[in-house]
Amino acid sequence: MTILVDENFLEVENLVVGYRGEPVLDQLSVSLREGEVVAVIGPNGAGKSTLLKCLAGIVGARSGAVRFRSRDLSRRTTEARVRDGLALVPEGRHLFKNLTVEDNLRTGHFAGRQGHSADDVYEMFPRLTERRQSLAGQLSGGEQQMLAIGRALIGGPSLLLVDEPSLGLAPLVTKSVFGVLNELASSGMSILLGEQNAYAAMEVADRCLVLGQGKIQFEGESRTAEGQKRITDEYQKMIDVADR
Repeated sequence: MTILVDENFLEVENLVVGYRGEPVLDQLSVSLREGEVVAVIGPNGAGKSTLLKCLAGIVGARSGAVRFRSRDLSRRTTEARVRDGLALVPEGRHLFKNLTVEDNLRTGHFAGRQGHSADDVYEMFPRLTERRQSLAGQLSGGEQQMLAIGRALIGGPSLLLVDEPSLGLAPLVTKSVFGVLNELASSGMSILLGEQNAYAAMEVADRCLVLGQGKIQFEGESRTAEGQKRITDEYQKMIDVADR
């Protein structure tokens, strides 16, 4: 059940972000209520990762505002944002591949917040229990994704930013990973998800935002069949534009 507490939990207003030349995100605005799950879907290169990295403080903004619990994040470092309660599960996982599963989970404590325990993570992802002494670099793609999510949860986030969790995963593994995200959502975890797989995203999200040409082109509720059809139709339009 979705728990709505803070209407001004995350506010992104007129955000402009670009690496060079034309901006990747152009006057983009997004909001997320506490306890809500929002998926930003779009084709490859739409700017999903750029948005999440900007929120995490990894990529700077040219202009616009980002507020978390009404606090302006513009001058907050990545480390400070983690302490504030924002945790990014990045595309590509970015694990310490020469450390064991157990040691990677320990690094989640650096956030200095009280989050899930390692035992909680092993209960969520039983496969990691079997691999706890294996090096992260020896894990399969699915196991690495599980570990990346688990490490973030140990940091005690108020808002979990998850970037392309299904990328490179087999359908059954994707189903397992999204099953855990659904459990987290049901427990009241706030999640902002960047994802190409619209069908997987709609299974967990309360709302889906279709991103294209640097802006949110469509926003729809994803808990009804009618809403899912509209989201799918609008997403297909963005894919058609990107393929031209």
